[in-house]
Amino acid sequence: MNYVGIDVHKRYSVCAAQDEQGRELGVVRIEGNTRSGFAQFLERLGGSATVAIEACWNWGKIYEVLEELPQVSELVVGNPLKTRLIGEAQIKTDKIDARALATLLRGHFIAQVHVPAKVTRRRKDQLRQRLYWSRLRTRIRNRIHALLDRQHDLALPQCSDLFGVKGLAYLRRLELPEPDGTMLGEDLALFDLLSMQIKAQEKRIAQANAADAMTRRVQSIPGFGPILAALIATEIDKITRFADAEHLCAYAGLVPMTRASGGHTRHGSCVQPTAGCVGPSSRARGWPSVAALTSARSTAETVSEGRQRTPPSPSSRGACAASSSTC
Repeated sequence: MNYVGIDVHKRYSVCAAQDEQGRELGVVRIEGNTRSGFAQFLERLGGSATVAIEACWNWGKIYEVLEELPQVSELVVGNPLKTRLIGEAQIKTDKIDARALATLLRGHFIAQVHVPAKVTRRRKDQLRQRLYWSRLRTRIRNRIHALLDRQHDLALPQCSDLFGVKGLAYLRRLELPEPDGTMLGEDLALFDLLSMQIKAQEKRIAQANAADAMTRRVQSIPGFGPILAALIATEIDKITRFADAEHLCAYAGLVPMTRASGGHTRHGSCVQPTAGCVGPSSRARGWPSVAALTSARSTAETVSEGRQRTPPSPSSRGACAASSSTC
């Protein structure tokens, strides 16, 4: 068995290979990250190989290339934030990083990350695109608020949402001195474009995830719509990859930090979520979702169409109530 560490870059990658005794078999730079380049290097090594890469920029592209090669018996994706041999090195080069990955892989010391299926990764890309547009629209709203706030004696309409039907109608009729008038028109045009894009994208997301069993189960919980349900279901991916409810809660950032030393125990704020797209709004409603999703491991029932409620088990409710008071 050969062990190959690959330091991935945008336009090239550096591969370092070792055998089971730690002897270096070769170091090569693959220009263009081509499938043929990786295949030729692995063929020269002879035999099967376990390959390690880090979850860096567009790692999925390299992963899809490597997983199709017959020489690769196992493909490992490491967490770069936990690869201290590389992150804390005083001397860093591409070759040194690739050798370090191969060494850690040979000793089974790489902190692996979960790699969802290709179709799930595509769903994540679509959901994160919608998240990007939503954040950009919020920035446009903030710019409009700032522009209005610097006007003298401007009376805004009495409405709960300035960007609702009544508020937008007022903003489109509003005449401001230049250059603020032109900037307001530009901001509103961009706001309308983003809103149209988000609306169309949300429709596509709802259609693409309508048949997903996990999404339907999450959406059966009061307060979860098609977008948030699809987001949480996609981030969780497979409920069976969590050993128990506690691991799922920690992944979602729903448990408090604990520091115990010298007989003193201190509980702090909630831990940082591992799921990249799980934000404060989803964490605030996360306890019932965690309880309901955890029950899916021991329950074979199917979730019917519509908004059927899936109550958590009594033990889960007790754990949720106790933990939510500290989180």
